[in-house]
Formats: sequence, structure tokens, C-alpha cells
Amino acid sequence: MPKTANWKFWFSTIAGLGVVTLGFLAIVILPTITRWERFGTLALAVLSGGALVAAGLAQRREDRSREDKDVFVGRLIERMHARMFSAASVATGAEEPASHVSESDPRVYVDVLDERKAVHSKTIFSLRNRGRSVAHRVQIQPLKLNCGEATFPMADVLGPDEVKAVIPEIEKIMPVWRHDISRIMLKEWDAAGDIGIFEFVRPMSITYEDYNSRRQWQTTFDLVYHVVQDIIERDWQLSEKPEILQVRNTKFNLLK
Repeated sequence: MPKTANWKFWFSTIAGLGVVTLGFLAIVILPTITRWERFGTLALAVLSGGALVAAGLAQRREDRSREDKDVFVGRLIERMHARMFSAASVATGAEEPASHVSESDPRVYVDVLDERKAVHSKTIFSLRNRGRSVAHRVQIQPLKLNCGEATFPMADVLGPDEVKAVIPEIEKIMPVWRHDISRIMLKEWDAAGDIGIFEFVRPMSITYEDYNSRRQWQTTFDLVYHVVQDIIERDWQLSEKPEILQVRNTKFNLLK
């Protein structure tokens, strides 16, 4: 139990017993009062003391209940992480370049950074070229969902080992959430109506070219939205933020 809860409980208990004790002392110190006045004083002292003790017990029950919820949430997240880790370990085996993509070609990877705040939350798509040549006109293709669409600005040039941040623009959503892709994913998951889905997955792709546009490549990946972690984090505000968005199954293709 938290130290604050113990302090509140013992303070209320001691205060309650103190009130009852003062009631008894008042009866002893003031012998001239009538029998009904003594009875009323004692009853008032007992009721006041009992109310303070009851308040302490209620606080302790509430803190215990909150602590049990935190333990439950922690265990649930641990199970979900174990499940995701096993799935991710299988998925990462597919993260290989296609046979037509050589080591000298550009190869654009993507990572998702969740920077949600009270207002003006945003999701950052971090692009990194791990190939040996420059990628031109790097474009994350729009994420088209039934409840809306997320579009992305183009990165004109992405050199070898260079990293650039791209922020989505989301339509049909409140202005404070127009850069937060988790909101549109949650909306789409809710509209699907299947509460048994813990991971909401949507395929995405990135296209890029060489300088003369003679050759074009594509990076495909799955954007995974962890619904349970997001809902738990919103309700309980955990100190350790769970991973809400994840990239899996990254593959590379030569388009032309």
C-alpha cells in the first residue's frame, strides 16, 4: 500500500479515537451537566470519531483498489508485450530486401515516434536511408481508411544514412489531433466493431526514385496500432508509457 494511504488511514483513526476520548473527558471534567447533556456529548463524540475512522477505512479501500488496478494493468501489458514480442520475432525475419534491390540502391526504412500531449499531439514518421545511394522524391503513400485519410509531405532528397521526420496530416478530425495518427486508427478500430482485436494493422508503403526518375523503389510495411495499450494508458496514465504504434514486416521492391 502507498505510504500516503497509510498516513491518511492512521491520521483518521487517531483523530477519531481522540474525539471519543475528548468526549469522555468532557463528561468527567464537567460534572455539573445533566444526564441528557452527558449522553448527547458522548453520542456526538462517538459518532464523530466513528465517522473519522470510517473515512480512513474508505480511503484505505480506495487506495488498495487503485493499487490492484495498477497491478492488473501491469500484468496485462506484460502479457501483451510477450505476445507482441513473439509475433515480432517472427515478423522481423521477413525484413529483407527483394532480390532486385542491390546494396548500392537506396533503401528507406521507417520508424514511428509517438509524441502525444494534452494538446497538439503528433505522430512522427522517421525516415532513414540505409542504402548507399541518394533517394529522391521520398513519398509515404496516403493511409486511406473508411473514416478518413492521412497524407504525408514529400521528402525531396534523402542521402545515405540521413534521417528526416515526416508528420502526417489527417482529415475529418479535430484540429488538435490532425497530426496524431493513433486517433484515426482508434476511430477506424471502433467503427469495425470487433473488440476482440488487440492489434489493428494496416499496410503502408513508401516510394522513392533515383535522380533521373529512371528507377523507382518501394518500401512496404505494416503499421500496427496496439489498441489495448492505448486504451489502458488513456484511462490509468501509467508512468511507463506502453508502445502504441509499431512498424513490422518491412520489405523492399524495385518498381522499375
